[in-house]
Amino acid sequence: MSSRCRERQRSPVRPRRVRGRARTRGRAGDRRRAAVVDFDVGLRAAIDATAEQWFAAQARANSLDHRIELLTKTLLPTRRNASHGS
Repeated sequence: MSSRCRERQRSPVRPRRVRGRARTRGRAGDRRRAAVVDFDVGLRAAIDATAEQWFAAQARANSLDHRIELLTKTLLPTRRNASHGS
């Protein structure tokens, strides 16, 4: 029997290797995964908050543009009348 066959008989279940290291599922790994998930959730919340602020700013800018347009239409006839009256 070859040494490779004997090795397989001794340890039928081996951890998979990832980049030269054994993949283990321990508490440290769980904490790292939880930290990544927490980071992802926090990042998503920050992105959502920034997007919400951006859309609110866009709505405010559109509202101001509309008000400026209305004021211009309202004041234009007044300016014409004032310039003809002088």
